[in-house]
Amino acid sequence: MLKELDFSGWEPNPSWCVPSAISMITGIPVAFMHMRAAFLQSKRLKDVKGLLPSEAVLLLSEQGWKTIPIDLFERYGSEGTTVGNFLKNRTPYEFCMPILFMNTDHCMCAHYEYAGDNHTKKPIRIKDFHYLKTKITNAWIVYKN
Repeated sequence: MLKELDFSGWEPNPSWCVPSAISMITGIPVAFMHMRAAFLQSKRLKDVKGLLPSEAVLLLSEQGWKTIPIDLFERYGSEGTTVGNFLKNRTPYEFCMPILFMNTDHCMCAHYEYAGDNHTKKPIRIKDFHYLKTKITNAWIVYKN
């Protein structure tokens, strides 16, 4: 189940989307995930401006989580699909597993009927999620090793 973000030690700072989505899935505090992201990029915390999809998978891996990429091209072809359509048409397995997914410039997560990101700060009903009409570019099933 997705968790409300734990901002202990991070209150005065904005949160980035990748560490926040990972925190929502894993329950690891946001501050820790931000520090790991800065370490991963060999930058000072304030100099990190974003993370690549491969870095998101690596951050999960170093915390003992595994990912299974979802082949969006095979499923939707070159036209792709929207976040809303993807979430509505998940397989039963994808529905019951946490999903980390991205559009061109934002990382989010979903599990069962809920989705979240660094803007919602907690899981909300998918029908109320604000990114449903954007194109999805990457998605992974996430599970604990």
